[in-house]
Amino acid sequence: MSRNLIILYGIFIGSIPVMGAAIYIFELGDTPTIIIITAYSIFAYSLGGDRLISNLQKRKNKRER
Repeated sequence: MSRNLIILYGIFIGSIPVMGAAIYIFELGDTPTIIIITAYSIFAYSLGGDRLISNLQKRKNKRER
């Protein structure tokens, strides 16, 4: 579980500069790029979150058996 938490934390920390870059690009006025970057960062974060939750559920199921 700790390894997954580290991966999730890494994805979350990694998405912060991406958000910053997206805001910077938005300031320049290139709208399609901010949409792509924001969508990517949300996708990366949700992917990590889903994997963490599914692994926790698998552990819980093993304990119940």
